[in-house]
Amino acid sequence: LPGSPCSSYASWEKMSPNAVFPTLTIASSEHTVSMETLVQLLARGSCEEQAKFATFLCTMAGHDDNSAALVKVGAIAPLVQLLTEVSYEDKPMAQAKVASALGYAAAKRADFGAIIVEAGGLAPLVQLLASGSCEVQSQAARVIQHLATDGYHDAIAEAAAILPLVKLLTTDRASSSSACSATFESTRLEAALAREAQEHAAIALGHLVACGRDDIKVAIADAGAIGPLIHLLADGSVRLPAVAAAVLGNLACGSSENRAAISEAGAIVPLVALLAGGTCEAQAEAAATLCHLALHDDNAVAIVQAAGVAPLVQLLSNGSRGARAKAAGALCTLGVSETNAMAIVKSGGIKPLVQLLIHGSDEAQAESAMALRYLALSSADIKHAIVEAGAILPLVRLLRSCKAQSAINAVAVLRELTQGLPDTQVAVRQAGGVAALVHLFQNETGEVRAKAADVLQHIGCGNREIAVAAANAGATIPISNCSSESASASWRSVQEHFVKAMPTM
Repeated sequence: LPGSPCSSYASWEKMSPNAVFPTLTIASSEHTVSMETLVQLLARGSCEEQAKFATFLCTMAGHDDNSAALVKVGAIAPLVQLLTEVSYEDKPMAQAKVASALGYAAAKRADFGAIIVEAGGLAPLVQLLASGSCEVQSQAARVIQHLATDGYHDAIAEAAAILPLVKLLTTDRASSSSACSATFESTRLEAALAREAQEHAAIALGHLVACGRDDIKVAIADAGAIGPLIHLLADGSVRLPAVAAAVLGNLACGSSENRAAISEAGAIVPLVALLAGGTCEAQAEAAATLCHLALHDDNAVAIVQAAGVAPLVQLLSNGSRGARAKAAGALCTLGVSETNAMAIVKSGGIKPLVQLLIHGSDEAQAESAMALRYLALSSADIKHAIVEAGAILPLVRLLRSCKAQSAINAVAVLRELTQGLPDTQVAVRQAGGVAALVHLFQNETGEVRAKAADVLQHIGCGNREIAVAAANAGATIPISNCSSESASASWRSVQEHFVKAMPTM
């Protein structure tokens, strides 16, 4: 090298992250340094030199070509080695910058994650979560967040990262950290870094709990995550409440113990508050979490008592596309109870649920159809209200939906609406329901077939006009084709009505 490599830092640090390393070299205004040499300097430079080299590599990794070059010359392993060999007390600056470089690299390219894990980077990163300064903790949490995003759940869990990640969620770390300065500006900086660490930790935990491993769910709950996550629901930042709600929702999914624990820790009131006052993302996540919690009967009662029905109903019309679907799902779960169903009706829930059958996403259509089914089970008056809100035509259209769950839920609603209500039976026939029901019967199995046959019975298959329509739609399906006893019985009854009606034509 001609001269000290440190003499060119000023020009290096001014380079754009989009600058490309030409043939794996870094050009400054004074001299050219090969990237291979730069990587070698990471291992033998002073604390300041290591920090600056790591910072430069982090900055230049912003370009895809440079990221590939970093991998090609083996820059990731030396960075990981610095985390292993450099103690926090001796070289905090280098440690923070190395973690920053790794975080930037992991965010840019998924293959960096594999190199970090294979180089043994997780163990020192986990140590930094617990023992580093606020800046070091934030950067280490950032790397682990990206590793979790890229699917390294097993490696993160095996590295015992869950407990220190949960500890980062607490809000008083910045004020109690021994690394924080007494000056106002320094305290503000430490608080900002602590907030960043919280966000990275929360997102990492979100990806971990979403992977579906029950042991990871148990580990996160046992580490005491529920309380801090509930506290973050009321956080004033843009992203943290939504992330916290999502993690709580995944903890509640499939775990009656967690559902009870989350409710007992006081989550329902702040979740309901997010429905009206949160971002679009937070509203959707809060509604989804309330849907999971409502599977517990006591929680469903608590949601209604916390005035949660009205904002859920409002989201059906005013929420984002995702929030509308999640709100419909929450109302579906709540509507299983007759008392809660009446509360949904009183809050004006029927009309927006019907509108979602027409204009909602596939998920929203399926959820709103099932919500209407549970409402219809409550009383004849509610059935009439659903029909009067214009539900029949969109439900009949959903019978032919390419999304199986929408069709299945639609036939379940029609089964309830047509039972004992002649006007509704006529409306289904006029909306083209006979052909759609026969089509569903021919293309589905089991309970769905049984429900389709039940609806055909309800709408009056002994009627000559209906018998002709059903026959034209292909309703001469042998009983042997029915895959369940209930479907066979229902279809046999339908066919008997056809036989009675056909001779009079």
